[in-house]
Amino acid sequence: MGSNVTPIGSFADINGIVHFVLLVEDNIGKFSIKRLGMDGVRWWYDLFSEVNGGLCVKDEEILPILEKLNLSIN
Repeated sequence: MGSNVTPIGSFADINGIVHFVLLVEDNIGKFSIKRLGMDGVRWWYDLFSEVNGGLCVKDEEILPILEKLNLSIN
């Protein structure tokens, strides 16, 4: 897709669906356009936004990903 990406890990939601997490390092605009044509590829916000249904995840699944991203839960 013309972008460098860094795999971060994966997690399963409460329905058992596995989601892969990666960081887009550069050419984010180019990546964004290409991902629109791919089924199932979503931005982090798309998955967890209450507007989109608010994905539910067990702590033990998501905490290792959040630690790698230096994110925390309020």
